[in-house]
Amino acid sequence: MIQRIQTLFLLIALVASAFFIDADLWTGTFTGADGVTTVNLTTKSVSVNSAKSGGEVTDSLIDFLLYFNVLALIIILISAFMFKQRLRQVGVVVLAAILELIIAGLSGYLIFKYRGNYVGSLAESWGWGILFPLASFVALILATRFIMKDHNKVRNINRFR
Repeated sequence: MIQRIQTLFLLIALVASAFFIDADLWTGTFTGADGVTTVNLTTKSVSVNSAKSGGEVTDSLIDFLLYFNVLALIIILISAFMFKQRLRQVGVVVLAAILELIIAGLSGYLIFKYRGNYVGSLAESWGWGILFPLASFVALILATRFIMKDHNKVRNINRFR
């Protein structure tokens, strides 16, 4: 079947998006006048632990990360079954790629938002979670390229009939 390589790239994008659901984005340890404060940013929550207080911090952008990621997962899954309508499939895959870029941008924004909230020396570690939307984006762009390649191939074959 012609669709094999595109489906493989769509599957890679689907797996990368699925791994993003429970990924660590960033951990920072600030040492300042208030003592040691540790901020752990995941795709589900933000936890702040310090000498004075600790616990979960609510941030609505974390919820948007999850919502956009689930929406991207659903769109990628739907696009894998649209192989008979290649041009529509390209549009749906591009929409999923745009969502993945929005997810990566929101993740970066959240990291730099919490990174700038605290004063003091910083020891930080970046999680693998920030790479999952980017890997999904690259796989979606490759899938789009191969879908268009197949569309052109089929269109050229129909021209000679």
